[in-house]
Amino acid sequence: MRYGIISDIHGNLEALERVLEELRDVDEVICLGDIVGYGANPNECCELIREVCSVVLMGNHDAAAVGMMDLRWFNPFARDAIKWTMQQLSHENVKFLKSLGSVARVNNLFIAVHGSLREPLEEYILGEDIALASIKRMPSGVRVIFCGHTHIAEAYKWFPRMKVMERISFSSGGSIRISDEAYYIINCGSVGQPRDYNFRASFGIYDVEAREIKVRRLEYDINKAAQKIEEAGLPHTLAQRLFLGM
Repeated sequence: MRYGIISDIHGNLEALERVLEELRDVDEVICLGDIVGYGANPNECCELIREVCSVVLMGNHDAAAVGMMDLRWFNPFARDAIKWTMQQLSHENVKFLKSLGSVARVNNLFIAVHGSLREPLEEYILGEDIALASIKRMPSGVRVIFCGHTHIAEAYKWFPRMKVMERISFSSGGSIRISDEAYYIINCGSVGQPRDYNFRASFGIYDVEAREIKVRRLEYDINKAAQKIEEAGLPHTLAQRLFLGM
């Protein structure tokens, strides 16, 4: 069984289409949320996700775009993009986003969440202490959590016997093997707006039989995605940051 893991598409259709091309041969695609926000193709991204993904979770931008989260939580650029997205979303896609859950246990193999198990929509896992708080909430029999939200491709590996946490960067891609001696939080990065100083779209593939998770980075048509943002009248910063990976 092979799972494609994607997150934080943020209305970037060019990045999403490129990643899904590489995931044609996996058994299931899991989306960890933030389908919309920032980018210029919220409806098209929602429709692709609805068509392709077996599990889809709600992200904080998704929640805000359908009136389920206070806009004051967001910075001014994000807020402007959410307000624009609200005006663009079709009735069907509003219904779809409102229907999403925040946490899923996938085939008793792993937990999927947008933010963290402590705060599924809000909390950013950006350090060892925060990672450990989610690991301690993992249900019995599960050793892997996939999360998004930070737009940073990395992993946290907890060895309970030694009480040691290892942090692993996937800013250039990479892989990790799953051991029965450890617990894992894996962030496969952002499809549509990476923030680990690598502009390439980021996603993961979990091969259950091989017990291996690979994080891959792909180039896509950034110029087209950025031009659409500019033409939509969205903040210029949202186009420029695509080139910087931040």
